[in-house]
Amino acid sequence: MPSHRLWFRVSAELRKDLWFFGGLGLALGVIQKVGYDHLNGANVGSDLLQEHIPFNTLLILTMLIWALKGLCFLTRAWSILWLKAMIAQVETRVLAFGSVATLTTFGFALSALMFGGYLHAVIFLFVAAFFGAVTEVAVSPAKKSELHRRGFIWALTFVYAVPLSFQVTSLVKWVLG
Repeated sequence: MPSHRLWFRVSAELRKDLWFFGGLGLALGVIQKVGYDHLNGANVGSDLLQEHIPFNTLLILTMLIWALKGLCFLTRAWSILWLKAMIAQVETRVLAFGSVATLTTFGFALSALMFGGYLHAVIFLFVAAFFGAVTEVAVSPAKKSELHRRGFIWALTFVYAVPLSFQVTSLVKWVLG
């Protein structure tokens, strides 16, 4: 066992998929720029990007995993092999979906940065970090030792803070507007 602990469980998968899906996101960003500039404002790259991000599936599977982990924890059912196998299978799928969403969005952010869209690049990097955090929360085991890892705490805070910040922002706009 190594002397250091990983901050993030998803980092190995992200490193493995970085060049392919990051490059795909970069290519989609270039397609978006070319399509917008030369095809009367067409959002071709953006439409293709949205096909690679299973947002609802990622969130629903994350909730399913944590419901199953909670069921196992509350009923002490960790000895049920088929339930453990199902949780492991769903975690594998969430890791794959989350890796694709994170890295494709990251590549799209790089293309925005490349073309001078700095605000858009920051927004896409923020969204990529959110997808990575959701994936990290989904694949972290429900054990006390794992729940105190710095990476898990960061990811869980980010996953809860992002929707809350949008709610507060819209409330402030409504009050002031």
